[in-house]
Amino acid sequence: MVPLRFWAFASSSAGARLLISDEPPLGLAQIVTVEIMEAFRRLRREGTTVVLVEEKARDVLIVADQVGALQTGHLRWVSDRSDVHEQRVAAAYLGMSAVVH
Repeated sequence: MVPLRFWAFASSSAGARLLISDEPPLGLAQIVTVEIMEAFRRLRREGTTVVLVEEKARDVLIVADQVGALQTGHLRWVSDRSDVHEQRVAAAYLGMSAVVH
């Protein structure tokens, strides 16, 4: 496995404009997860669009400007980070459509 530091640096130095990552901290210690999210935040500040697929909302909110919820392959909602709260994320994740709009 290529260390995150390497591909985050490679993406930045190569002038990447888009980076898509699926569950980057999966199976890693929390301290490493924080480091990973900080690397994504640095890339974002440098102008790279970062798309994260991640089930841990707290981790995503470190990086995100906007958050969306997918359910059975369909985008159920998109919201600014400031409008996101745990109940809404949980409802979307568990498929409780009465709360999701």
